[in-house]
Amino acid sequence: MEVIQAITTIGVSTAITMKDVLQGITTVGFPISMCLIMAWYIRENEIRHTNEVNSLKDALNNNTLALQHLADLTKREDNENDN
Repeated sequence: MEVIQAITTIGVSTAITMKDVLQGITTVGFPISMCLIMAWYIRENEIRHTNEVNSLKDALNNNTLALQHLADLTKREDNENDN
């Protein structure tokens, strides 16, 4: 039961202490404990990766808007020079 509580707590993005690892190993065994820890590690990495991708997406959108604005200014300038 404590391992299930630890998994639920881990889902809330808390740190795993050595006490939690040892308690999991003694409760359900080493292989299951390591699988749970690796699942937590993968989940945390996915969350970080999602945040990084979102910030890169925002930066790319901002750069696209800036380039579009520069292109519009260049077109206006070309039209003024043609007249």
